[in-house]
Amino acid sequence: MDVSRDNLSDAVTKLRRALQSPKAQFVAIDEEFTGISFNNGSFQDMNPLSDSASSRYARMRNVAKSFGLMQLGIAVFEKNGESYRSSVFNCYVFAAETPGGRDVNLSTGAVAFLRKNAMDFGTWLRDGIPYVDSATEARLIKEASSEPERKTFQLQDATYKAFADGELAKVQVLSEQTSVKQMDLQPHATPVVRKYLHQEIERRFPLVATEKGPVKHQIRCVLLTEAEKARRDQLRKQQRLDDVRENKIGARALFVELRDACRDRKLPLVGHNCLYDLLFLLEHFEAPIPEDWSSFKALVRQNFPIIVDTKAFAPRCAFPERRTALDQLYEAVQTSTGAEIRFARGFGKYGPEESSEDESDEDGQVDDAARTAAFRAALDAPRRDPRTTQRFHEAGWDAHTTGVVYVRLLEKGTSCENRLHLMRSVYEIDLGSDEAIEPVHPPPKGTCYHVRVDDENTDVRALLTSLGATDIHHVQKCNDDGREWCVDVSGELTGDTCVPWACFEAERDALLQQKAPSAGSWPKKTAKKLRTWLAKRLGGSAAPATRKRRGSAAESPAKRQK
Repeated sequence: MDVSRDNLSDAVTKLRRALQSPKAQFVAIDEEFTGISFNNGSFQDMNPLSDSASSRYARMRNVAKSFGLMQLGIAVFEKNGESYRSSVFNCYVFAAETPGGRDVNLSTGAVAFLRKNAMDFGTWLRDGIPYVDSATEARLIKEASSEPERKTFQLQDATYKAFADGELAKVQVLSEQTSVKQMDLQPHATPVVRKYLHQEIERRFPLVATEKGPVKHQIRCVLLTEAEKARRDQLRKQQRLDDVRENKIGARALFVELRDACRDRKLPLVGHNCLYDLLFLLEHFEAPIPEDWSSFKALVRQNFPIIVDTKAFAPRCAFPERRTALDQLYEAVQTSTGAEIRFARGFGKYGPEESSEDESDEDGQVDDAARTAAFRAALDAPRRDPRTTQRFHEAGWDAHTTGVVYVRLLEKGTSCENRLHLMRSVYEIDLGSDEAIEPVHPPPKGTCYHVRVDDENTDVRALLTSLGATDIHHVQKCNDDGREWCVDVSGELTGDTCVPWACFEAERDALLQQKAPSAGSWPKKTAKKLRTWLAKRLGGSAAPATRKRRGSAAESPAKRQK
């Protein structure tokens, strides 16, 4: 179902019901953004192969802070016997207009891409659900829970002032007696006079309420009891809170339902290549994401304890890594035989809904009225066109297809939890670890080395054999110019141009952080040569800052004597 401002309340109720169902197995998400690069640069240009996970995160974090969301797709998968049903929410979201809130920045590249994929920009601009983070939500709720401060003003025109004073004198009489409950003031065509009367009656007479009178431009005054005033104040407070939740907080209610179900019920959150999805989701709906990479991983675990990235899961189920784009995976799993997957009743935007016989009432009886309604709706529904119902890069459809892929992968192997794919990188993200340095991907079968060459056309496999490799399991570039390689081999490599991968990681980190050279089991001479080479590559100094020795020439004679 498409979700916008008009049906947000209904969508929140349905999402809560699906997530709290004992049959719910997992929830899949996808998002569409207003941009993922600056100056329309390509992802390849912005993210070199030589990135560590922490340096890549710093760059992606800036993107998530600078751009916003356009769609949030949520697909809840429930297991009903041997089949699944999917409740899909395709939510249009737009940053809320609040003091100190976010600007909406658009990348022309992102706009062109989404236009090509039939994004409904009109619905997004006109009916997008506002969203805020947790701190802004708390502030808005606090402000709405108290009476708003109103600026007062005085009438400058003597004639207007005399008229208002006369009417206020009548209200004074009304407030001091109990036999008459209401009174209509004399009409006045000037708006500022009526506004002044409303202001002064509310300020001077707490037990007198104002409303429109039976005559045009007339004010009716109603005398209240203390109990009636308390009820009126409570009603006005509730109206303010409802208005804030609908027109300011908006889509955060969807995030809270999602987060609470994943955190409290340990429902797996499933995405495809979903690091950006997590960055945007937490930055825009929860809190500003931290600068430190390890702190971000802790924040993810705190909100979503179990995460599955189907991009990382698929290669473990024998899918070639170069063929793991979402549309490719979805097409590939269509040939698989397994559990039937249908759309839940009321969620037929992308395909046929489950029949009424598939779900019974709480007492085990089939709902005949619902079955009849569903049958008639199926007869009246226009024929679906696969070109429009299956719309990749629409968040709802992508969330559903991600869930379908996950079900099929589960049928082939054990789930791969808390491992995220990192694009254009030799690393895979381990969300369960507090370490800033991520594991190499794919997991080494032998020993992992960093190998550097002077010529990008070097036959790396032949070089490895000459250096002592008895078996070569995996070879991949770790720099765009082809002069650095991450290799997984059996046998011990010898030579100054190859070091254990742990040595490379330690030396690079020491150089970037201006720390002392690394200490490890590898030869110090080899590590020193690597550090000097890395310093030239990274444009830094190979020698860390050292403390002056006592009695050195840099010290004055007087200081040495002292």
